[in-house]
Amino acid sequence: MLVEKRGGPMQPVSDQPLRYRGQKLVRGIGILLLLGCGTLLVLGLTVFARRLHGTEFIFYWGCCFLLAIATMLVALYDLFKVNRASRQTRRQLYREQFLSPELMAKLRDKRQP
Repeated sequence: MLVEKRGGPMQPVSDQPLRYRGQKLVRGIGILLLLGCGTLLVLGLTVFARRLHGTEFIFYWGCCFLLAIATMLVALYDLFKVNRASRQTRRQLYREQFLSPELMAKLRDKRQP
């Protein structure tokens, strides 16, 4: 199946990047979380290193740890969504390439009770 890109020639579906709804939002949140975690790490090892003692130390690094866990969860969510989009694209390509219209009609008739 060919898909038209904006202002460009038609390209096969397999050449299109995998996309899902909300992908930009999920990746934006992941980048912000990663930047926040990196900033806390650098600040904790340099600027706040002498000030963090006792409960402050535990609270600060606990927050950094939770931010890192949140980043990993967002990355896993993105991974699952991309995997799902890949599976759907693969199925669509298989149907388009290997299943004739007659065979599709037969399969539909068998599925309906």
